[in-house]
Amino acid sequence: MEGSGSGSGAGRIMHSDLEYDSSGDYSDKWFRPPLIKDYVDQSVKILSTENDTFPLYFAEDEEYSLYFKIAIVILFNSVFVTALVGNALVIYIVFSRLKMRTATNYLIANLAMGDLLMTVSCVPFVYLPVIRLYWPFGTFLCYLLPHAQSVSLLVSSYTLVALAVDRYMQICYPFRPQLTKSQTCSISAGMWIIALITAFPIAIFKENFPYKNTGQYMCDNTGWKDMGPEEFKLPYGWTLMTFQYYFPVTLLIFTYSRIKSLRQAEAEDSKDQSVFKTKSNKMLKMMMTVSLIYIMSWLPHNIFIIYEEIWVEPSSKELQQVIEYLYLAFLWLAMAHTVWKPVIYCFMDSSFRDGFKEVASNVRRKLVHSIFKRGDPHLHNTVQDQVTTKFGP
Repeated sequence: MEGSGSGSGAGRIMHSDLEYDSSGDYSDKWFRPPLIKDYVDQSVKILSTENDTFPLYFAEDEEYSLYFKIAIVILFNSVFVTALVGNALVIYIVFSRLKMRTATNYLIANLAMGDLLMTVSCVPFVYLPVIRLYWPFGTFLCYLLPHAQSVSLLVSSYTLVALAVDRYMQICYPFRPQLTKSQTCSISAGMWIIALITAFPIAIFKENFPYKNTGQYMCDNTGWKDMGPEEFKLPYGWTLMTFQYYFPVTLLIFTYSRIKSLRQAEAEDSKDQSVFKTKSNKMLKMMMTVSLIYIMSWLPHNIFIIYEEIWVEPSSKELQQVIEYLYLAFLWLAMAHTVWKPVIYCFMDSSFRDGFKEVASNVRRKLVHSIFKRGDPHLHNTVQDQVTTKFGP
């Protein structure tokens, strides 16, 4: 596989056999419209500028099997629905319950907002291009979605770091002034502004272009061609990748490792041990679990990206398919991290658990009332009493 343009070492961008001609169409030797990678993964995949570094193309008449498409739809739709409901409930619980309006919980709500944005801007738009083999969402979403996806990931990464620093300050320096709610809101707003600016080039260099005379369109980062891909794309891509994953992960590991070492040292003194027991140990464990889930969910996906930089084209089409299936599995795992956080909150924090129970109880009551609204009042009261007895008020 040839590279177009000069480059050296790991910084050399690998290009597919897809070539752009002066008429605005793409010519090719082997072509199947690029999969998820060339459509929406410019930000989901972290290296938002690597639109042409995934050299897995098949013959034009080859498609995924029907069973595989059905599996993709079920898996990604399950993530979409669960993450949408879960993160929306987290935000609602934090802002609707007075005792939940703390500085730490505001950061958790900000994390849920980032995950909610990823859920609505990414998950439903990942598998449809795989099934249809082209970009079906139009020019506006071609510019908007990849930018929104990258923003959501940046916000999530920054918020996890802020939560880790917040835990560090509260546990290691309990007598120093802690973050206030207004300061937390300002920090959260700053995260969104920085993320919007950092990811802005993704929207600038997107193009929604027609493929030959098929009437179908593709969404790609072809706008970088005017500025020289090796001069701008790769440095920006690796910078974005660093800010979205490697730098936050490094800070998370350092911060929580430092907390653990300090706790072990202080535990030798019974007085200091009693001080630590008064702190939010459960909150610390919960945030460490959330951070670990985030790191492990994105790790296979990011290792795959690095692997692409030293890519050796498989010797057989069957091996290409296996690798492509692995990429889709890694992408699903990365998207699924938006699901696990609300689940962790529910199981590891009693306040969130009570909030989820309260919401479920209210929904149950409204459903029962709606079902029997026009029915027998006596039957309605009987069913309501049974529901209350079994599940609680």
